[in-house]
Amino acid sequence: MAPNRAKPCRAWLASLLAVALAGCASTPVFERVRSSEVPNPWSVRAKFYGEEDVAERRLRRVVEDHMLDLSKNPDRVSVAVDAEYDLEDFYRSLGYPDVEIEHRFERDEEKRELNVVFEIGEGPEVTTELELEGNGAFDDDRLLEFWVRSASGTLGLGAPLFVQSDVESFRTSLEIFYKTQGYLDVRVLPPTIERPHLGTVAKVGIVIVEGREYTLETIDLSDDLRAAIGEEALAKILEREGNRAAARELEDVRRAVIARLRRSGYPDPVIRLAPELVKTEAGQQVRLGVSGEPGRRGRIDDIVIEGNENTAQWFVETHIAFAIGEYYDGSKIDETRRGLYLAGLFRRVDVDHEWIDDERIRIKIGLEEDESKSVDLLGGFGSYERARGMIRFEERNVFGTGRRVSIEGRLSTRGHRGAVTFMSPRVFGTKTRFTLGADIFEREEPSFVDKARGATAALSRELGGGLRGRIGYSFRRRDGAESNLADDLDNYTEGNAFTELRLDRRDSVLYPRSGYLIDAQFDFDDPALGSDIEFTRFRLSATGYVPIYRQLHLALRATTGALWPGEDSDRIPLQERFFNGGESTVRSFREARLGPLDGFGAPVGGEFRNIFTAELRMPLRGLLETAAYVDAGNVGSDVDNFGFSDMRYALGFGVRFQLPIGPVRVDTSFNPERIPGEDEWVIHLSVGYPF
Repeated sequence: MAPNRAKPCRAWLASLLAVALAGCASTPVFERVRSSEVPNPWSVRAKFYGEEDVAERRLRRVVEDHMLDLSKNPDRVSVAVDAEYDLEDFYRSLGYPDVEIEHRFERDEEKRELNVVFEIGEGPEVTTELELEGNGAFDDDRLLEFWVRSASGTLGLGAPLFVQSDVESFRTSLEIFYKTQGYLDVRVLPPTIERPHLGTVAKVGIVIVEGREYTLETIDLSDDLRAAIGEEALAKILEREGNRAAARELEDVRRAVIARLRRSGYPDPVIRLAPELVKTEAGQQVRLGVSGEPGRRGRIDDIVIEGNENTAQWFVETHIAFAIGEYYDGSKIDETRRGLYLAGLFRRVDVDHEWIDDERIRIKIGLEEDESKSVDLLGGFGSYERARGMIRFEERNVFGTGRRVSIEGRLSTRGHRGAVTFMSPRVFGTKTRFTLGADIFEREEPSFVDKARGATAALSRELGGGLRGRIGYSFRRRDGAESNLADDLDNYTEGNAFTELRLDRRDSVLYPRSGYLIDAQFDFDDPALGSDIEFTRFRLSATGYVPIYRQLHLALRATTGALWPGEDSDRIPLQERFFNGGESTVRSFREARLGPLDGFGAPVGGEFRNIFTAELRMPLRGLLETAAYVDAGNVGSDVDNFGFSDMRYALGFGVRFQLPIGPVRVDTSFNPERIPGEDEWVIHLSVGYPF
């Protein structure tokens, strides 16, 4: 019989856990390093009595520097007084305004040990009921954005904690905000605080005396500035007259004048603002005087590029938006700097100028190249794929041309994929990107195994305003296996032409909180393209993110797709069909389990699909976030019956832990209309938001 290794293993783990718990529970000792000068140093400990609501480890962090100082000189009793004050401030920052702390010493001369004992009277945790009065120009929600506060409750979802210093800072922030918005006479009165002795709620009132709003009556530019920027630009600047005289508005006037001068050949303008407050029959107004010197006007006579040791000169030149002989144009200088940064090859880009004489300018482009090679290793987990990983090598500057080559491998318990991709960022000197890739993969789906090898060529371009277009062609050999439907279409050749438009206005790719994303894709397979099958497919998705309050926001999604078989293709391979259900679609179903099934209970997909989701995302504490959501979706076998019948639903909640690569999320979903054979509850674990 094989020896039983389970018991020794459990004993070893129990011992390790006991040591760890003992280490957490022990009181840290601060001791000066022994030396010839200090052969027998003092050991100093901090002890706490009376703490109930605040963990002792947090209190230790507050006083640890003081205890270390005390270990160096045990006679410095003032150090303990400083520690006492810091502890009281810490408690007050947590909503304990009545805290009282006293300290005493326990000294053992023989053992050279010193204990600093802190007797703590915490008092009650106090929350805030805040009322703003007099704010007619801005609603409460807008002003409360300036109140830095923490919430009570275990998950931080309770009422705001009362911290008097935060209330005072809020008052100051309100006054500053109003003045920047043109309310130059605003007064924010000191807050009134009402709370009974040892009460748990502080009623705080803040009265705002807004005063009248100041507006820009006139913008008066000096004669030399008017002549330099021209009548058309002057008219655009004067359109700001009548606007609110906010600090940003005044600064925008200065920036607009500088920008126009830089675009007109003046690289070194100096602009000064002289606002004058006046009271007229129309109310309080500001007369803004704008003066300064446009400086010399010059033409570009020389361009010098430095620092491109590993990057070809011609590649840098393709990103230069200006030319020799042109007047200096600041907007083209900025475009050049931005384009070189976005090339992804340089960690620093400087575009400076120097005068050759009174009329000629030399442009100097200084570059600091970044490392062009990178190796990335990523690991993750998904409810369907289980463990998964990726390794990727990329060279971003092949032979100094700015072209890229990447080699990527992916592996999971459901399959593997290998890919090689070549990318040229500028085709024929334009801003169009060319990509050529080849891949081979195998993936186990719920009802079949998909195997493919092939290549894809595509052209893409940024069209402005977050809009990106892409067109291309792909050719693949598909090898299905172990499917129980359409055996004659398990193996086929795919010749596919596609186009895509994508409008991305999100504030963040990994953690979007506002904005929207719209993606439309159209593709078709045809024998004329080398395909064994014939169909046309269209997919459209739209996601939006609506801020509600602070970090609380609503995420919305609508996705639809349909495919139309060609005249000679009465059946569509499983690999091309739409499926629904899983960690990122309708979450009350497991992967692809929503929709038509064959006689063996395996999903067979359909010719159209719809998905709708509303998800409320709420911050907890630190990096934790929770969500409540509703998913709805369907799959239809025949595109001629496209519609929203037979919708299936998911009601659920989730917890997310935010990481630099995206959130790790656990979603728990309830199926409200379960039929025999379906799960009532489904839990998904994955990395990244579902949309």
